Amino acid sequence: FLATPEDSLSLATALKSPLFGWTEQMLFTLSHYRKEDHLWQALRSSDAYPETVAILRDLRAQVDFLRPYDLIERILKRQIDNASDQVRVMTVHGAKGLEAPIVILPDTGKRPLVIRDEIIKIGDTPVWKLSEGDMPAAMRGALDDRKAREMAERLRLLYVAMTRAEKWLIVAAAGDLPKDGNSWYQMVGAAMGQAGAKPVASSGGMRFEHGDWDALPVVDTTPKTHTTPVLEPVFSTPLTDIPLRSKTLAPSDLGGAKALPGDDGQSEAEAKSYGNLVHKMLETLPMMQSDRWNGVLQTLAQGYDDVTAQAALKEAIAVLDTPAIAHVFGKDALAEVPITAPLGSARLHGTIDRLLVSDTDVLLVDYKTNRVVPDTPDRCPEGILRQMGAYAAALAQVFPDHRIRTAILWTRTAALMELPDALITNALSRVRDLDGTHGAT
Repeated sequence: FLATPEDSLSLATALKSPLFGWTEQMLFTLSHYRKEDHLWQALRSSDAYPETVAILRDLRAQVDFLRPYDLIERILKRQIDNASDQVRVMTVHGAKGLEAPIVILPDTGKRPLVIRDEIIKIGDTPVWKLSEGDMPAAMRGALDDRKAREMAERLRLLYVAMTRAEKWLIVAAAGDLPKDGNSWYQMVGAAMGQAGAKPVASSGGMRFEHGDWDALPVVDTTPKTHTTPVLEPVFSTPLTDIPLRSKTLAPSDLGGAKALPGDDGQSEAEAKSYGNLVHKMLETLPMMQSDRWNGVLQTLAQGYDDVTAQAALKEAIAVLDTPAIAHVFGKDALAEVPITAPLGSARLHGTIDRLLVSDTDVLLVDYKTNRVVPDTPDRCPEGILRQMGAYAAALAQVFPDHRIRTAILWTRTAALMELPDALITNALSRVRDLDGTHGAT
């Protein structure tokens, strides 16, 4: 974002990150209701987030001058509040403009001033730096000027470091000190000596202070009395047992075989995948003109090979072109009807492929893409009969004054097979129980 302010996504990511800590609602409010094209424009024109705008303006002002690491470091300095109970560790450069009650300069000892560049300038001419013994006077003068500028910069940084302290400034060093006395530790010590600092026996250092903190007046404070609040009875009343939610079942979860032997040798996964594609076509194709059926195939058959897709389309079209079952796809038929109802101690959730409701009857039609089609209802697989029995039991609760009829539409033969009530009711009764441990007896 700092490099490309129009990158609203990067700005949004930064605002949601721990660097700024925005909530989802804050970001949504700014983004959704903005009138500007870019998020940065909306943020600048809003008065709700002055701290965030100030940080981003500061970073954008520095982006052409600081390295990426220094930019991140600049954010993390700015994030810590002066009043917070935290310790900040930073360079003197980074501390510019900040203050703290206590400032510690922990490493102000020996720091040689060495020019390590192999190429230096004499005037405007760059030259190779020679060894100390071979160095001509002009080169030595140029190096001395360079060292003088470095020393002046160090003194400026020392001033910055010392003036960050509001109350206490602690200056420390370890190891040997330089003989020329140019370390920050020695400079500060010399100045403190001239200002009247006194030795501190316990540390071996020096201390200069203004005022006497230990001489503050003693103020008696009356201890506060704490009373224990009386809780409302609701907080001491034990919770009652929460009844477990009823087990949720799908009509296909009631056990029993779903196909007859010899179903083209397909695996269960292959058969289910093919059946899903035929179902999608029978759900979609009746809603459009037949001249568009081939065009919609590319959308419906994504992920399927061409042979499977063409076979499914051919099967679906054969069903839709069969006059004897045209009423199943008429304008009064309901498609993909969700249904839920109690079933025993459990709860049934399912989706009915087609539902036809008249003043007296309800006809439930379920598509089946089995490759082996039974010739009579009593030869239908047990699992399908249980599924249809569950659907019928649920519909009976929704339409108590209607006659409930169930039928299987076998897509391979484009035939509608109505199932006797007794057949599906008996199949449902063979489910051992409906409390979540169902199974065939």
